[in-house]
Amino acid sequence: MALILEKELSDILKKTYYKWKKGDITLQETHGLYFSAKKRYLAAQEEKRTKEVSELMLKNFFLAGRITEEFIEKWQNGEITPTDKELGLLKEGCDEVLAAFEKHLRKELLAYQKKPYNIHYAETKEKISRIRKLIDAELAII
Repeated sequence: MALILEKELSDILKKTYYKWKKGDITLQETHGLYFSAKKRYLAAQEEKRTKEVSELMLKNFFLAGRITEEFIEKWQNGEITPTDKELGLLKEGCDEVLAAFEKHLRKELLAYQKKPYNIHYAETKEKISRIRKLIDAELAII
């Protein structure tokens, strides 16, 4: 039933948001929560992916992205030094963002009205490229 999926995605979003607002979420937790939401969403039959469910999935996607961006900002400001595990999660996250735009969330992102898809995708690809260069540079130091 769509309501069950909606509740599951809402619960994941609330948990992620609550931990983020408390400043108590790690990159690994963010990764796990997002991929849990994604797994439930993609496993659902098409008719269960209502507008509300799709919006919740996008909110999970965008929140995970925001948390990741904050992690990268702290790293670049010298507040933290990422571990090998975190660098791996960042690389996986880069791949996931592009896959979301190109495949599994494409329809939802096309319907996203805050920014035209082509502009959003181009900006995202550019940001991903910069992040990958940062990761590669950090891995070269290690």
